[in-house]
Amino acid sequence: MPRSCEGMGESFFILDAQHNVLAHLAGRPNDDQTWNDACHGAADKLQDVRRRMNPTAEECVHRRGRFATLRAGISYGGGQTHPQNMDPGKYADLIQEILQDPNVRRISGFANSSFAVGAPKLYRYYEDNDEQLLRAHPTLHMPFDNSVHTAATFNLGPQTVTTEHVDSGNLPFGWCAIAALGNFDPRQGGHFILHQFKLIIEFPPNSLIHVPSGSVIHSNLPVRPHETRMSMTQYTAGPLFRWVAYGFRTERALAVQDPAMKKRLDAERSTRWARAQNYFSKYEALETDIREVFNLPIHKTA
Repeated sequence: MPRSCEGMGESFFILDAQHNVLAHLAGRPNDDQTWNDACHGAADKLQDVRRRMNPTAEECVHRRGRFATLRAGISYGGGQTHPQNMDPGKYADLIQEILQDPNVRRISGFANSSFAVGAPKLYRYYEDNDEQLLRAHPTLHMPFDNSVHTAATFNLGPQTVTTEHVDSGNLPFGWCAIAALGNFDPRQGGHFILHQFKLIIEFPPNSLIHVPSGSVIHSNLPVRPHETRMSMTQYTAGPLFRWVAYGFRTERALAVQDPAMKKRLDAERSTRWARAQNYFSKYEALETDIREVFNLPIHKTA
């Protein structure tokens, strides 16, 4: 079973021409009132942290927009020679407050279970990679113990508006979980845009979506001046999968230590995207995939 499992409310899927599930508009769980309370509590926590953080203007300017952020978890890429825990810097205490907040943890848990429901085979790929990574490197720390994602970013607003971007450091065919928080009218702003899909999606506060953020350009529209919008994202760096596949070493080290394995993995690159499609479920087979991946009983009809 997934690390966290919560009843799904109404949700929608984005399919390609072959009916592969490419994205999951997970919405919110069945228990609407307690979920709303949790999201309001998480939004209050993020606003409180932002006030106490008192970020400088420079800290609020980055390639995704103009707003303060904090992040936690495991990183690998950008010149790093091995996977590392993200350096919290001077905000270590504030980051821990967010990670330990029960309302934030509930959002993480729902993100995890809705990932498993929308892409069970991809979820299991993440879970297996996590297990191997943490077994080999026990000093690495996941941001949440109820999620397969190895990293989280908290966009503190007060009006989080992301510009058009691709999260190129994430697994290209992987999913990123995004939760919208705050107080805004989703009919007037805050819409989520998937540019290659040519979709503009109403994205209400207290709702969650999963998208392939490492390969699809995305952004969101502004909210009105008197409104607030924060967001919480969960994701996994693509190089972490390569690190595990290479036997917990860099590509350069692999080439020196095991050239035969390097040659074999290089040969597989031409079919990587075709093999990646196998991690997505056909919409018609989604329930069957869920039952097979998580060893659930299959209900037979007469």
